[in-house]
Amino acid sequence: LHVLAGRGVTENRDLERFASVAAHQLRSPPRTIAGIAVALQEDYGELLDDEGKEFLQDIRNDADQMAEIVDGLYRFSKVRTNEDLVVEPVDLNEVLRTVQTMRMKKLCGACVVAKSCPPGERPRETDECALKNHEVVYGDLPVVLGDKVLLQEVFTNLIDNGFKFNESEVKRVEITAHRREDGRWQVEVRDNGIGIDPKYQPKLFTMFQRVHTGYAGTGVGLALVAAIINKLDGTITVSSDIGEGSVFTFDLTPAWE
Repeated sequence: LHVLAGRGVTENRDLERFASVAAHQLRSPPRTIAGIAVALQEDYGELLDDEGKEFLQDIRNDADQMAEIVDGLYRFSKVRTNEDLVVEPVDLNEVLRTVQTMRMKKLCGACVVAKSCPPGERPRETDECALKNHEVVYGDLPVVLGDKVLLQEVFTNLIDNGFKFNESEVKRVEITAHRREDGRWQVEVRDNGIGIDPKYQPKLFTMFQRVHTGYAGTGVGLALVAAIINKLDGTITVSSDIGEGSVFTFDLTPAWE
């Protein structure tokens, strides 16, 4: 039995490493296809009829979605194989500040009115502003043992989901933490979104499971979040109901005091 168990572990590791290598090799082709589609649109768009332009746009959209899926698989496989894992004291306040800065740069980079915004500021004076009516609130968060980059991935996914699956006039994500009796930090990420039907929650953290099919997505984000929290010796759960928002709860190891 010990021999069979050891063989099973080895085979799982080999499979995970194969998935990591395969995902790495597959990252380039979808982007190449999307790039070619963009070049064709720009250089030969005038020669195409409406149907041809639509076909070309479909190619670009599918290639972009495939790139997102492969990127998610690649990040997931790196977590599972412990590649680049660095466990050290991490200030969650700094993590959230970094996540907010990265979100602002990403959204403002695609915003048509961002050029008129003062550097480093986040005005929400126009309806076109991508940051308008989006609030991220957090108090004094703890210092935990973890990987800074992976924790940024966790909060980025949970915050993005809180805003994407949300029909509120003011979309809000609130992050809090408290010390449990066993000494571990319990972190809660609460949103005021559309909520999740309890019957779908058991499969929520499974790869490629999509609950809200009417919204864009790949079904990788929450599986990646769960893999990261598990790798950091924690667990993650969700409490939600339709129309009541969602609360994602996970625990982390406290840093040395």
